[in-house]
Formats: sequence, C-alpha cells, structure tokens
Amino acid sequence: MTRRRAVRRIAVTLSGAAVLAVTLVLLAAQVASAAGLPLTGAGARAWAATAQRCQEAPVTVTAASGTAVRVTGVQAACVGRPLVVTLYDPAVTSSAAQSRRFAGQATAAATTTVAGGAFTPAAALVPRVTVDGWLVPSTWSGPQPFVRCTVPDDPAASCTATLVNRQQWGYPTPTTWLANVVVSSTSPTPVTWQVDVDLSDPELPFLARALTDGTGGLVRVAASACGDAPRVVTVRGTTAWGSFHQVQDGRTSSIQLRGDLTGSGGLLTCP
Repeated sequence: MTRRRAVRRIAVTLSGAAVLAVTLVLLAAQVASAAGLPLTGAGARAWAATAQRCQEAPVTVTAASGTAVRVTGVQAACVGRPLVVTLYDPAVTSSAAQSRRFAGQATAAATTTVAGGAFTPAAALVPRVTVDGWLVPSTWSGPQPFVRCTVPDDPAASCTATLVNRQQWGYPTPTTWLANVVVSSTSPTPVTWQVDVDLSDPELPFLARALTDGTGGLVRVAASACGDAPRVVTVRGTTAWGSFHQVQDGRTSSIQLRGDLTGSGGLLTCP
C-alpha cells in the first residue's frame, strides 16, 4: 500500500511538472509571437527622449532685425534640433507672459536666425534659450553691431572686433566706404577668430551691394541672402598668413573692408 501511494505521488508530481513545463513553453511562444507583431493601431506613436542636453557652453543671442534674432555658438551636437528663443523684460514683474518681448523657433545651426514678432531690441532684455527642450546657458548682446567677433571653435572663449576708423566718398552722396577693423582677444592662448559684418548697420551711409576684402587675407565663411534683413557677411582670416587667423592677449589682427553701392565684390555681390 505504501509503495502504491508513493508511485501515485511521483506520478502526480511528474504530471504537475509536465503541466508547468507546457505552460512555460506556451507563455514563451506567446511572448515571442507578440514581440514579432508590428506596432499598429490608431494613434500609435513612437516616443524618444533625450538623455542629456547637447549644449553646455553658452550661446549668444543678438538682434538680427526688428523681427528676428541671431543665435551663435551652437555646438555641433545640437545642430538640426529644435531651438526656441524667448526674450523677457526684467522690469515687468507681473507675469512671464506680460514681460515677454520676443518668441521664436527654428532648426538649430552653428549660426541660427530665429524669426518672431516685431520687438525693440533693448539692451536690458533677458534671453531664455532651449535646444531640443533643454535649457541652455545664453547671453543677450542686444542689437547687431557693425562688426562682431566670435570664436566658433571654442564658444566659451571670446574676441573683440573694434572699428578703428571709417571713410566714405562719392558725389553727390556717398557710394563707397572703407572700414579698418582690429580683432583682439584677452585669451592667454591663441584663438581662431571669426567676424560678422552687418551691412545693414544704420550707422553706415548706405546698404552696400558689394563687399570687398581690402586686406587680401579674408575668407568668406557665410553670407545672408541679398534680400535678407540684416545683410550679414561672416569672414575669417586665412591660414596661409602664419598666425593672422588667430589672436591672443598682446597679438591682434587688422582687417580692411570696402563697401560699394554698385559693382561687384569678392566677399559679396548683390544686384
């Protein structure tokens, strides 16, 4: 009798183990089948999250016109991602909505022009910039000056472009201007400079249709379309002239720019 009960118990145990094994096999098959199914269904979406922000160095926001701003210093990892710029007036403390003076969005590039509503580019405005939804450090430099220097290889470094003098001639109104600019930096190590030239600067006698390199050592990096406002040309120094393309504390580079109302120029020609 005892032996018969033991045999029956073993049979039940084996039967239970077999059922468990079959159950696990069926469950695995169902999971594998479900994994192989396509993700379908009305309204189905795939979501991706950015683990960390792509920009650590600060970007610079400058007024590009009465309805747009220009963002410079965007790092390569952020290029192609959505960039949002908002400018606030710190004197208005009632609400963020009432203190907002500008808002616009664009696809990030190394230098990005962001269009928005009409605004006055006051010097005291405070910027807020996000890239791909992440807040990045930013500074507001106000209206675009005639010449502005940046260090594209190192957004954390800085340089300065200073207009030394400008001459103009023509009759009965000026048709040519000649500007001498000095590029400098307080950096203890050499930095590679890049200068934005704003041909729409109201201090200039006219909007130049042609821009010429009077130095002979400038290389055009970029230029806005002739119909854009402002009309900006970006240049850097040639690497064929030794250290001309770099500046540091105690060592500067001098450049000369010529703007003409008519004709053609090596850096820009507009009809």
